[in-house]
Amino acid sequence: YIGKSGLVTIEHHAEWSKMRALMNPAFQRVALMSLIDQFNLAADSLMEKLSELADGKTMVDMNDMFCRLTLDVIGKVAFDTEIESVHNDTVPFPKAVKTVLEGIEKMFTGMMEEYNIFHYSYHQEVRQAVRLLREEGRKFIEKRKMAMSKGEHSPNDILSYIIKASELDPDLDIEDMLDLVMVFFLAGHETTGNTLSFALRVIADHPDVMQR
Repeated sequence: YIGKSGLVTIEHHAEWSKMRALMNPAFQRVALMSLIDQFNLAADSLMEKLSELADGKTMVDMNDMFCRLTLDVIGKVAFDTEIESVHNDTVPFPKAVKTVLEGIEKMFTGMMEEYNIFHYSYHQEVRQAVRLLREEGRKFIEKRKMAMSKGEHSPNDILSYIIKASELDPDLDIEDMLDLVMVFFLAGHETTGNTLSFALRVIADHPDVMQR
């Protein structure tokens, strides 16, 4: 269960408009410009990892690397959490995200019928991945709420806006908040990772541009 209260999954336009309005400040130019240093640090981290792998023999899946990069960036700038998946292959977060996205794709293409007993083990794998992501999201929310209740400084990020939205709307419960967290991690990182991969592919078709 991914959730029906995320910005991508809300069915009613009026509800979507209200939620989008609450999130808008996080996407304004001044807010995005304040994140440039974090973007640059993440890019430097990726280059460091690629330098380690650039031995002329090791094959590197750049789409996977770009998706790990964007996952790390969203974790840091949206939820103030260090995922560090670029440098650590054992982190469970990237695998869980990938499993959920593949499950969504198979669900929409009819390749994962809910009541097909031959798909049962795969259903369980996807559900387990969803549970892991939602539990991690729950930890993010609880940790931030605790810090805010103590008057500690909290970054003005997506997580803060989600919590503020729940304070303004009593109908927005913890599960709705987790839906929003899921959407930002799933939809947010993949679109950017795929765009970077496509850009690299196009650059590779033009050696003069690649050389520059």
